[in-house]
Amino acid sequence: MPGRHIALLVEDEPEMAAELGELLESLGHGHVHTATKEDAERLVEAGEFCYVLLDLQIKVNADSIKAHVEAGQSLLEFIRERYPQRNEHDKYRLPILVMSGHAKEHYYVVKALQDGADDFITKPVGECKPPFKDKIQDALRRSGREKHERCAAVMREARASASAAASGNGAPDPCLPMTITGRIEGKRAEIKICGHVVLLTTGSLIILLHLVAGHVRGGDGWVHKNDLGAKTEQGWKGVSRLRDELRPGMPKKADFFENDKSGSYRLHGAIRIDAIDLPALESHWDARVKRLAAEIRCCQEAAAPAAQRPRRS
Repeated sequence: MPGRHIALLVEDEPEMAAELGELLESLGHGHVHTATKEDAERLVEAGEFCYVLLDLQIKVNADSIKAHVEAGQSLLEFIRERYPQRNEHDKYRLPILVMSGHAKEHYYVVKALQDGADDFITKPVGECKPPFKDKIQDALRRSGREKHERCAAVMREARASASAAASGNGAPDPCLPMTITGRIEGKRAEIKICGHVVLLTTGSLIILLHLVAGHVRGGDGWVHKNDLGAKTEQGWKGVSRLRDELRPGMPKKADFFENDKSGSYRLHGAIRIDAIDLPALESHWDARVKRLAAEIRCCQEAAAPAAQRPRRS
């Protein structure tokens, strides 16, 4: 989130999305736009934004015939579940502003606020009172994000509270044991997480090995999205896809990585790498997997005590 506030804009009408984008630019804000609940959930998991502008009436996915208010309500609950923390003034650390032409129907306003919205913006936005600009600035101020320089820290705090909630009452995260066996089935690679077998696509295996390499390399373990093998503007997609592939083997609400909200990722502290079959990975058909396996081996050898390092002729 370099330099300026970034809004996650969820709006399925192209003309309205363009109008809102221009309004945000006039405030000096950037935005990431999505038109469906499905795509918005992926962006929410990545977390590379400062606040959310959510139209209630959206489509569930790209194949949906019609937009529904229920899709927006469900997405609101999804976002708030992942970013539930409030600050010392009892305001949410992640502002969510819900937009709808249904504002005159009292039920929708009340339900949105009950489900975790910070404010309600009526459509058309030009008729919103207080004005659109004031509502956004007020929400940012209340959340502690008046200055963009604070946003990365505030998002880390919000995500940290979600991790604690997943463990229950702020208890430490449960240990999530992982073994990278290197066994190939078709073109997928086997790993085991929490005792469950998961088969990863090659792209997801590469993302995982980058994160493992960052972990064994030492330091804080952060790996920037530009180094994950994805395009700069799409770095979050590879991590999101890996999460989706790992999800069936993981406990509910557990996560496998941390996001510093500035474009870098690392393995979650709860992940415990029990074993990596490096010889199997070094014989993999993809050169990138071989290179990363060799890098992990070098890092492990460098970190081992001198007496345990293999002798080289």
